[in-house]
Amino acid sequence: MHENLVTLSQQYNVLCCIDLGSVTHQPDALHQVLAQHHKLVYQDRDRLVFYTDSALSEDLIEHIRSAALLVDVSSYFILLCGPNIPNDTGFSTLCVDIGPTIALGNSYHLPDTVCPLPWMHLELRNQGEISPCCIYQGNVGVIPDTTLVEAFSNDSMQTLRSEFLNGGRPVGCTSCWTREDRGLSSNRKHHTSLFNKALLTNYLSSPKIVSLDLKPGNTCNFKCRICNPRASSMFAQEVAIHSKGQIQKSYNWADLAPQVFSELEQLLPTMINIDMYGGEPFLIKQLTNLVRMSVDSGHASHIRLHYNSNGSIYPEDLISLWTKFEHVDLHFSIDNIGDCFAIERGSEWSVVESNILRLADLKLPNVKISIMPVINIMNIFYLDKLLDWAEQHNMPVNPLYLDRPKEFAITNMTKSAQELIINKYSNHSWPEMKNILSMIKRSSPSDGQDFIQLTKHFDTIRNQNFLDSHAEIAVAMGMH
Repeated sequence: MHENLVTLSQQYNVLCCIDLGSVTHQPDALHQVLAQHHKLVYQDRDRLVFYTDSALSEDLIEHIRSAALLVDVSSYFILLCGPNIPNDTGFSTLCVDIGPTIALGNSYHLPDTVCPLPWMHLELRNQGEISPCCIYQGNVGVIPDTTLVEAFSNDSMQTLRSEFLNGGRPVGCTSCWTREDRGLSSNRKHHTSLFNKALLTNYLSSPKIVSLDLKPGNTCNFKCRICNPRASSMFAQEVAIHSKGQIQKSYNWADLAPQVFSELEQLLPTMINIDMYGGEPFLIKQLTNLVRMSVDSGHASHIRLHYNSNGSIYPEDLISLWTKFEHVDLHFSIDNIGDCFAIERGSEWSVVESNILRLADLKLPNVKISIMPVINIMNIFYLDKLLDWAEQHNMPVNPLYLDRPKEFAITNMTKSAQELIINKYSNHSWPEMKNILSMIKRSSPSDGQDFIQLTKHFDTIRNQNFLDSHAEIAVAMGMH
């Protein structure tokens, strides 16, 4: 190292001294160095020194700035050294002659289209398929034919990662691209906000399973109109009764492949996130057992739990266990309130409301409750009532958008229904409403017949009348 840099130790407490060229040839190199030397509290003389004999581009300076912000290192403690360092970088600088350094690269940008999940995450679907995420079209393995570790490192996953790093938009991720092209939030963007720092500081160069989305089966006590037999045993039972074909009413890979939970136990030491779905996750005993296993093994403190529940069960046995985890997100899949809820979800609103408010009243410091409505034709006109209810109880609303069954998707509305919604919400204050209206305006009107046919099917087999509870949207969709 050049003597001009050696003398810095007389003035500063040098935490690292890095040739800047060495961290410009891959997107995560700088982030890893910053993370390695990150401190909760820096002393005034602490410095992270980066040096180069090359001129710095504004683009590279911005990269250093954004990396420091992501890792939470104040620019004050970063010292840029070299003969060509400008004074207006926003960092501490030292203009000094140094010997030859590594040439600066230009491979430090991570493509904007990258999703962190293929480097960190797997989903185990209801029937045992293993997938990179919950909306990926396709799978990379099936339980019990492969283990999670084998699926995570196979050729399909390697190809998916390469496509992302090359700036591509993999075909299996079409659902996210479609949402983003419409100006809507997407699963990719949501998880980028959660895991971008972890990706760049730990997993981009060394992929590891640290996050899981578990759907052990279809055990559920609801039969929501927007659901399907794969996700609800009640829905499957109904289909079996009214269908001439054969259908498996209930399945649970956790019962058929118990070795998976032995593998999950081995993954707990490095796990940071577990998403728990169903069916209804509070009815699936293996998920409760996994929570207890995490606590008993001493690993709960570094794990975030996420549940997506219908709100029908008060999870008495889980509450004391949740206090041991780093964080617990409870997302309640609530599309509506009152009588409309009962028609759409197939159960009583009063029970669900009571359970959610009872949990909220506990005020557990590491538990966050959110409402996650699935935006569709049935609930769109009444969405303001749900938003008001959530605001009254200080609960965030994180919407999803229904794709299937397409008959209920808001892209399948009649012109009359489109106008009804646009007129009602044109000045609504909820930020996501702008995206909803934009999506509706860009959709071609339908004749409403697919919606009417499916709605009347449910009315008939359930002895209900959608027109009674949802008169405004029903009439706008052509029902009478």
